Amino acid sequence: MPPIEIPVVVALPDDVLFATRNFIVNIQQLKFTEAGLYSVDVRLDDKSQAGIPLLVKHLPQAVA
Repeated sequence: MPPIEIPVVVALPDDVLFATRNFIVNIQQLKFTEAGLYSVDVRLDDKSQAGIPLLVKHLPQAVA
């Protein structure tokens, strides 16, 4: 999957030690050829910051 560029300005007031921010990314067009455990890698300035596990399961279509 190509990188998704989300410009973010990080500025904390002096009296704040940390903050959180949510990002919603649409990956509906992303195709997985096999079920299994994948990773969503979070990088900042080309440095890996975190890996978020993504479990892909195969769910058979329900029979009508």
